[in-house]
Amino acid sequence: MNDKSYRSFTELEVWKKARGFKNEIKELTNSFPAEEKFRLIDQIIRASRG
Repeated sequence: MNDKSYRSFTELEVWKKARGFKNEIKELTNSFPAEEKFRLIDQIIRASRG
């Protein structure tokens, strides 16, 4: 087991990777056409948070 102690969840590698993934999804959805704004984008964003 790792002896490293953390002061905040933001120091966890898994949190950093999840945050990076969320940012990538946000960038991807920003490139979608306007007509997809409230359909596919909303679904992708909700799925990435789950």
